[in-house]
Amino acid sequence: MIWQLTFFKTPGAGRADGFDVGYFDSLDEAEAVRTGYMASLPGFRDNPEGTWELTGNAVSAPADGIVWRVCGFNWAEDGTERDLLYSPVFADKDAAEACLAALQERYQRDHLGISRIQVNQRWWAEGFTEN
Repeated sequence: MIWQLTFFKTPGAGRADGFDVGYFDSLDEAEAVRTGYMASLPGFRDNPEGTWELTGNAVSAPADGIVWRVCGFNWAEDGTERDLLYSPVFADKDAAEACLAALQERYQRDHLGISRIQVNQRWWAEGFTEN
């Protein structure tokens, strides 16, 4: 199981207000990252009203720790992403490419591509600031 850890700055605001913190191969690792971020990193510790989401993906990380996911969105007039689209997580790039081809036939998005994900990488290790 691969665990996707997502942080939402505003409770109930939806996917556009959230961002992935990382994908982890154990629930314990994902929980440790969440706890550490809330305690010490700018942005995360400064938004105690923010919410966290853990999503399990029914795939095991291959030996190289790389998994794949198709992501898509349209640009809104204000420059934010909208109409977000995510595939399941794949352990095999060929499976992700087949999913991308199927989604391209079905959906029109300003951006639709495959993301290469390193499992157990902390994407926001420096925290974030509000603009």
